[in-house]
Amino acid sequence: TRLKTSGTIRDKLRREPRLTLRGIHDLAGARVVKRMTLGQQDALGQQILQFWPQAKVVDRRTSPTFGYRALHIIPRIDGRWVEIQIRTSYQDTWAQVMEIFGDLWGRDVRYGGAPSDPDAAWAKMTRGDAVHTWTGLAKDIAKLEDMENNRAQYPRDISEAPELLREPLELLDRKIEKAFGPLSAVLRSIREDLGRR
Repeated sequence: TRLKTSGTIRDKLRREPRLTLRGIHDLAGARVVKRMTLGQQDALGQQILQFWPQAKVVDRRTSPTFGYRALHIIPRIDGRWVEIQIRTSYQDTWAQVMEIFGDLWGRDVRYGGAPSDPDAAWAKMTRGDAVHTWTGLAKDIAKLEDMENNRAQYPRDISEAPELLREPLELLDRKIEKAFGPLSAVLRSIREDLGRR
C-alpha cells in the first residue's frame, strides 16, 4: 500500500495548477510488482477490474510519462479515488532509480526537469547525463519486455516447440539474452553506486 505525503501532494498541485485535491487519483493506493510479462501484467489488470469494473485504466506503457511505464487501475472506493499501480520488475526498477534521482537531485527530474546542478559529476558522467541516459533506457526496457512477452507464447523448452519454430525461437532467445545482459549490468551498476551514496 502507499499513501502520498503532504509534500508530494503540494508538489503535484503546484505542477498542475488546474488540479484540485479531489482530482488527485493517487492520494492512496497500492503497488503490485512482479517478475511478469506484459501479457501477465494485462491479465492481472483484468483480474482487478473484475472487482471494480467502472475503474479508470491508465496504460502508461503505451503513453509513458518521461520514461515512466506501468499499468494503473483507478477505482473509486468509498467515494475516493485509489490508484493501483501494476509494474513489472523492470518497470519498477526503472521507477525506483528515478525516485532516488529525484530524492538526491530534485523532484523535477521525475517530470522531465533538469537535476539540481546538472553539470556536477556523478560516477563517470554528469548528473544531467545520468538522468538523460536513464530516461533513454526506458525505451530499451520496453523493447526487452516486448521480446519477452512474444517469447512467452511458446514453450520455454525449445525441444517442445514445433520443428518449424525452433530456429526462430533460438534466435529470439539469443536476442533477449543479448539485450538483457548489458541492461542488467547497467541496472546493477547504478543501484550499487546509488546505494553507496
